[in-house]
Amino acid sequence: MKKRIDEQFLKHEPEGECFEVKSARVKPADLAEVLIAFANTKGGTVAVGVSDKNRMIEGLSCVDDQHLRDLVATQWDCCRPRPEVQEEYLDVVKANGKPDRVLLLHVAARRDVVTRSWNETAFVRVGDRTRELRGEALREFEYSRSERSFESEINRQATLDDL
Repeated sequence: MKKRIDEQFLKHEPEGECFEVKSARVKPADLAEVLIAFANTKGGTVAVGVSDKNRMIEGLSCVDDQHLRDLVATQWDCCRPRPEVQEEYLDVVKANGKPDRVLLLHVAARRDVVTRSWNETAFVRVGDRTRELRGEALREFEYSRSERSFESEINRQATLDDL
């Protein structure tokens, strides 16, 4: 059963394999890492507008409209292929009593392809951390998604005698 996300959830739910909070001031490239990690693992939700330092609800009014548009466009601008992301706005009340909104980005898991950043970096979610995949770990992940085939790999140690 999926938990309902409300203000109490935002303030008290620990970050984990499928949930992350980010300040509204987050850079799109940093947000992209989490979107990619969720797409490459089990999926998840990013709540934008909640301080990741103290879990205070800051809302979206602390950033201008262009920055908010850039955050929403992160899935198109910074991720290859684009992950399936569903946007939702949650009405909240900040600590000062003023109404605001938080952006919830629900990311679906991709099992068919490795999602990467614009610079070809891949990430996965491990517990409450986003980890970059490199070297052998990335190669194994590509095998698991059928993006790479062991049989098509060049064996540089093979000799003519092996054939």
